[in-house]
Amino acid sequence: MTIYKHFEKATRNKIVFYNEYPVKDAGTYLRGYVLERIDESDITNQNQLTQVAGVVFRQNSKKPNNIFHEMRQYANTLLDHDCRVFVVIAPVVPGSKTLPLRNTAIKTIQNLQLPISGLRPDELPPNTKLEEYVPQFLTPFIHVIGSPNCWREVDEFLRKYPPDNLPDPTFEIESVDESNRSVTITVEQSILIQRAFHDCQNVRLVSESGGRSDTDTYRVFANLKDDLVNDAPPFQYFVKIGTREQISKEYLANRELALEHIPFHLGPRLRLDRCALGAKQGIIVCDYVSGTEKLRDCAKSGRAVPVIASLFNTTLRTWREGAQQSDQPLQEYIKKRMPDQIPKQREKLINQIENVKELAELSKFLVKTPSTPVRVGVVHGDLHSLNVLVRGGDAIVIDFEKVESSFPILLDTASLEAGLFVDGFIGDQRNGRELLSSVERLYEKGVVVDHEFIQCDLSDASAWFYDCVKQIRMQAREIELKSGQYALTLAVELIKKGCKDLNTGSSKNSKRQGLHSDDTRALAYVLAQRILSLF
Repeated sequence: MTIYKHFEKATRNKIVFYNEYPVKDAGTYLRGYVLERIDESDITNQNQLTQVAGVVFRQNSKKPNNIFHEMRQYANTLLDHDCRVFVVIAPVVPGSKTLPLRNTAIKTIQNLQLPISGLRPDELPPNTKLEEYVPQFLTPFIHVIGSPNCWREVDEFLRKYPPDNLPDPTFEIESVDESNRSVTITVEQSILIQRAFHDCQNVRLVSESGGRSDTDTYRVFANLKDDLVNDAPPFQYFVKIGTREQISKEYLANRELALEHIPFHLGPRLRLDRCALGAKQGIIVCDYVSGTEKLRDCAKSGRAVPVIASLFNTTLRTWREGAQQSDQPLQEYIKKRMPDQIPKQREKLINQIENVKELAELSKFLVKTPSTPVRVGVVHGDLHSLNVLVRGGDAIVIDFEKVESSFPILLDTASLEAGLFVDGFIGDQRNGRELLSSVERLYEKGVVVDHEFIQCDLSDASAWFYDCVKQIRMQAREIELKSGQYALTLAVELIKKGCKDLNTGSSKNSKRQGLHSDDTRALAYVLAQRILSLF
């Protein structure tokens, strides 16, 4: 048991029954709670819900479909406030022709896309394991109870998975972008922030979302309610708000793969006590990594080579050493990362450089010669140059949203090279053809497949990229088990980045001088075409 649980803290002491008075049997097992009736007028009252540990909905055997209307109307609000929601299945009347009542309730909850627990193995979606469907500690969710009088189960559930800290309705939230313009947050996001920073009097969110992720990211400045240091500056955190599925996956990746396997000072420290889930969304809170710069900026100034070595030899060393050999062909893994289509504006830019090959045609090159065996292990999954921060000589990894536990570990090296290309040359004053001419030697067969050594004139504006690529490929050469495995993986990552639509509008409308993101991503696609044509 963790230490903080021994301290006295505010708890929710009410269990309420929707539209009915508590049944007598419930009081026998739920003695530690105040049992009350709750009606339509109070069930969505935020001041009321801050004291509620659980809400009981009892299915009516004569009107079993009423549970659909109740869940649709109230479940989202209750789950957002971290209330435990219990659906008690009505008993089946012997000889009744009514459809199975339990099936009615479960299908209702699933159709509303609400998180659910208490299912039997035969009630899970096809090819799904119980522990994969809903890990029990990823509360809140709706818990289905089979027996109408099984209050012992409610008591045990609440003791094992108690509700979170009390959200404060008076909590002050200010949300702005980097230009200090107001940013709108939803009601659900507001409640999640209240829960995450329950011990603070106010927070200021500064948006850091740049169109790369489906989640909203913020730098947060929080003032504690009871700070022992007088006039202390606000605490700083990094916050990500996204769908429940995204946040759950990243939370588990942080907890199980980052906290335990990445050195303490080389990854963001997840604040387990501040992470929270709602009905549809969730929030992750990490300590803010201060005093750093992005690897992209470090690389362009010619200082990234030792940092890249540190990234793979120190930061991600445990993941790398834990990799195992797999006989599944490399192509079977990486073809899953191939995009579905090329954005229209990107396709035009690609055609300006050379004739674009369609994705279907490139896929044929990809599977031409199956490559096996391959080294498989934990990978970051999105190790681009903005997800690696530099402090001194240390490489600090952030953003574990796309971690995979069993994937070719060449992915991270390839992703880093592709990321440095598409991000590092934004703003370059050369045109696309000039840039392509300066780096194309790196993508000739002897260099990218056979790892031949080449030099670059130090006066060339791409010299920094050559230095980074040589270090990355030196790391990759130690990992690949067959010639060409890195080249194939790199080609797929270049295609993936070349087809990513950032929804930032046309580059022609941007005030940035030099090459734009659309330009560098189009060039990445061209390089991928050239690599695959080597096979």
